[in-house]
Amino acid sequence: MTIYEVVMQRARALHGDRLALNGLLLAAYLLFWCCTAAAPGAVSGFVTIIGVVLLVVLLLDPYQPTGLLVLVVGVWLWYVSTEDPTTWWSLPAGLCLLAAHAAQSLIASAPDSAPVPREVRRLWQRRYGVVAVLTGLLAVVVLALATRPGDHQWWSVLGLVVVAAGVLAVATLVAPTSGDAEHGGR
Repeated sequence: MTIYEVVMQRARALHGDRLALNGLLLAAYLLFWCCTAAAPGAVSGFVTIIGVVLLVVLLLDPYQPTGLLVLVVGVWLWYVSTEDPTTWWSLPAGLCLLAAHAAQSLIASAPDSAPVPREVRRLWQRRYGVVAVLTGLLAVVVLALATRPGDHQWWSVLGLVVVAAGVLAVATLVAPTSGDAEHGGR
């Protein structure tokens, strides 16, 4: 069986929701690569090739731990390709990796032919939004401090502690309700 036949067989078996999530996964990684290419530095061709191969494997079989490897290679690509990892490009790059992780997790949460229930989509959208906003706030603090002369590591740590406390506080607001026992509710 050729790769084309495998791809077509998988695409036919996918529910529309999961096909859209595969598109989101692919778009998020492509946008991440664009952020890496736009950041100051030189993109590593070797690491990019490894990432593309793993991404293809992930799209063909999302039920394997390949998703974790793709995330690790993405972070590796960022650190070996950028001159300064604290560039402002780190915020959209991080949000792209967050979207890719969320899409991959939802894809692997059920069989290919199953739809993604509306409640699960809403729960993931709320969680993504909370993490994205808090990540943005922390990035603004850290990146603003990184552009000023002097040693600001304690302010960065304090900012991280505040954001972590915010995540814990907000997590209680977006946690599944007792009626959501299917998804780990209390």
